[in-house]
Amino acid sequence: MSPLLTSGEEVLYLKDGCVGLGMFEILPFIVCSKVKVQPNSTLLCFTDGVTEVENEADVPLPDSALEEVLTSKEFVNTSDVNDSVMKMLNDYRGKAQFHDDIALISCRFV
Repeated sequence: MSPLLTSGEEVLYLKDGCVGLGMFEILPFIVCSKVKVQPNSTLLCFTDGVTEVENEADVPLPDSALEEVLTSKEFVNTSDVNDSVMKMLNDYRGKAQFHDDIALISCRFV
């Protein structure tokens, strides 16, 4: 899944770019594009550990879960964004273990 850019209720998947960072020592390609960023938008980038989360019944995290978190409320700061994502991931997995490490980077545009 690609990074997400949200401004209020609209969520944009940033699909252009390159393969996931950290997957290769040298990036095989980069695709450039432009996006107009609205004030108060939030960008959420994450490692594949987020998309590999499963619950206790081995059901993968739905693709819509991150969208739901990002559009659920107005975030005060990026720590609030990251905390909300981690809470959702922990609530979803229950007692199941994470399969991979997780890194989140969020940016707020003012």
